[in-house]
Amino acid sequence: MAKQQSKPQPKAEVKQAAKKEWIYFGDVSIASGKEAISQFMLLKDKPDAVFAVEDYSALGALKELKNKNIAVPENFGVFGFANELFA
Repeated sequence: MAKQQSKPQPKAEVKQAAKKEWIYFGDVSIASGKEAISQFMLLKDKPDAVFAVEDYSALGALKELKNKNIAVPENFGVFGFANELFA
């Protein structure tokens, strides 16, 4: 008899939609990811995760979060999209 696989369950529930001030338009660079995190940390209501449209900005976000001593993934989530070799 084959072992039945269970469907993965989400770790967290979405509690609110993204806010306009949580959207950062940058370029495809590490510097852009760093700048996005710097801008987000100035907000009163800060996001607790970012989704970068590519991995270089995600890497920049990770670097800036580390500079600010914000633990990933414990306190902040970072998602990149491009499947670069370093990701």
